Amino acid sequence: MRPPGAILLPALALALAACRSHAPYRVTDLETGAVYHTKEMRRGRTSGFIYLKDPRTGAEVTVRDSKVDEISEEDYLVATGAK
Repeated sequence: MRPPGAILLPALALALAACRSHAPYRVTDLETGAVYHTKEMRRGRTSGFIYLKDPRTGAEVTVRDSKVDEISEEDYLVATGAK
């Protein structure tokens, strides 16, 4: 017999992986027009908000109404000045 967590833990790990992303994205705040470029982003499960870390300022940002576009690594590097 399997322990109760044997199925639950892998399922939870997959769910968490689906909520986080480390690909480069351009996130546009549709309320303010602000544009963020990030690799650290997650979507709130129930709120739909986007939570991200701005690599230029290090600030944690919450965007309520957003447009998210996946971008190339090259576009990300140009936009953030990252090396």
